[in-house]
Amino acid sequence: MIVSFRALLKETWKNLWQHLWTYLLTAIILQIGLAYLAKGLLSFLFNRVVGFAGLINLTPDSWSAIRHHPLALLFFCLYLLVLAGTIYLEFAILTITVARTYQPLSIRQIIKDLPQKWRELCSCQLLVFLFYLTLMVPLAVYGLKFGLLSHFNIPNVISDPLVKSSLGKFSYLTGLILIVYFNLRFIYFIPLYTINNRKPSQVLRDSWQLTRGTQIKVLAFFGCYSLSTGLGLTLIYSGAALLFDQLDQAGNNLLLQTSFDNLVRFLNFGTILELKYVLIILLTSHLLKHKKYQLHLSYRSEDRPVWGFPHWTRLLIPLTLLTCLISNGLSLYLLPHHSQALLIAHRGDDTHGVENSITAMQAAHKAGADYSEMDVVMTKDQQFVVSHDNNLKRLTGLDKNISDLTLAQVIKLKTYQNGHSDHIASLDEFMKAAQACHQKIAIELKPYGHEPANYVDIFLKKLKDLKAVQGNKIMSMKLPVIEAIERKLPQADTGYLVSLQFGPLPPHKVDFYAIEEFSYNNVAALSAYQQKKDLYVWTVNDDSLLFRFLHSPVNGIITDKLTDFKTNQKEIDPQDSYFDRVIRLLKIEFTDS
Repeated sequence: MIVSFRALLKETWKNLWQHLWTYLLTAIILQIGLAYLAKGLLSFLFNRVVGFAGLINLTPDSWSAIRHHPLALLFFCLYLLVLAGTIYLEFAILTITVARTYQPLSIRQIIKDLPQKWRELCSCQLLVFLFYLTLMVPLAVYGLKFGLLSHFNIPNVISDPLVKSSLGKFSYLTGLILIVYFNLRFIYFIPLYTINNRKPSQVLRDSWQLTRGTQIKVLAFFGCYSLSTGLGLTLIYSGAALLFDQLDQAGNNLLLQTSFDNLVRFLNFGTILELKYVLIILLTSHLLKHKKYQLHLSYRSEDRPVWGFPHWTRLLIPLTLLTCLISNGLSLYLLPHHSQALLIAHRGDDTHGVENSITAMQAAHKAGADYSEMDVVMTKDQQFVVSHDNNLKRLTGLDKNISDLTLAQVIKLKTYQNGHSDHIASLDEFMKAAQACHQKIAIELKPYGHEPANYVDIFLKKLKDLKAVQGNKIMSMKLPVIEAIERKLPQADTGYLVSLQFGPLPPHKVDFYAIEEFSYNNVAALSAYQQKKDLYVWTVNDDSLLFRFLHSPVNGIITDKLTDFKTNQKEIDPQDSYFDRVIRLLKIEFTDS
């Protein structure tokens, strides 16, 4: 084993620079794949879990609802499998990339054994993998941000109460120290699992043995290296800020401030990538030199490694840089000086009443919501009631569908949620109550497939009879429905709810778009702007995401967190310069990454 920090640094940097292009291209391709494929699939599965369980979002109390719904439970298990597999895949590819620079490995055999690894993760071995993943999550808060893992951390609902007392602080710090210790002891898990075909439980034991005694020196080196890198980067950031402040003292030169923004982002990305590779190089090189584990390398090949991308693939690097420059420039240009985003209360204010109830709508009005969103379902006798679900079991306990009951039967039912009770309101009752308190409504039509052919005509007649066309919004996930409403009633304010979207928004005959928060991107925002249509995002409940979208060009945010929305909105200074915008955007970037 290498015995000095100097030798460790020399060998690590030698490998890093010799294979820089290969490492960089691999990382870029992985980032694109994870950003647009894995995260999209995870978002889809998450939304299915929430949708099938009839939840607004996942909380510690949500497990009961998930457990009692077979499809929600199935998709929750699929979510865990895809999450575990994706995180493993990212580390595995990087490990193989590094390992092949030291020793020939058979990629064919590794790919051939992937189904076996997936089968293992479909058994109790998944619990072992998730145990290791859970250990890694808390450290993401303190800088070990790798790929998808950077989007998970210790929930504030757990950490905040703990640190309010001396005993709680001691327990919290003790827990973190233990987590760090176990992370160090199991840090060889991914490299060991990747380059041999042993089970996760066996790999944990191997890693525990590998990190005994003086072998921990490798990890001590990485800790010191990370600390010095972080300090150096802080100095560079400070110097760059001073330089651009001198070049543009007013902070209103868009080109200079875009350059400053991109410089900091590229340095941040490059540093995280470098630390990731340094750690993997250290672990992999140590593992491959260990006599005991050389015998267990299941994927060794007799062929010498020829590992690298064709020269033309290096064009990906400038193309990626150019794309980032344009995207970041758009973010800066489109960012408003002050947030004019509308506050749209998701199903009213469910902290003061049952979702979609008149009480929740009135509470949203008191909280200052610009619009209170609600859902409309058609009954058996072709009337309308305010409910998100067609099935009534979640809120009433009655396992029947609204589409199989009459209006008179539905409005008699009691609803229960979060200690509140109410009743299901008819559309007539709800809209009259909204008009009485002057609350604007965002009406989401939810056709479940039982509706008649003249469904749109029936709804529009009802809306006209209630004199509820002006001042309210109408939206739906069913594009033909909402386009028919726009065509038949042009004066209505219509919107298309988009659940999953990549790239620009195609032009549709509606007045606005409401896009699921995961699918939001600068290209979508620009396409909505070019179409001269408003863009809303839903459903934004995370505090950091609220901060992010309030600092974006969206026109409205659909959220359950009305108080958090107001608090974050007040922090925005209407006199901000482009430099101030850069600082706000970077704050969002570093908070999320």
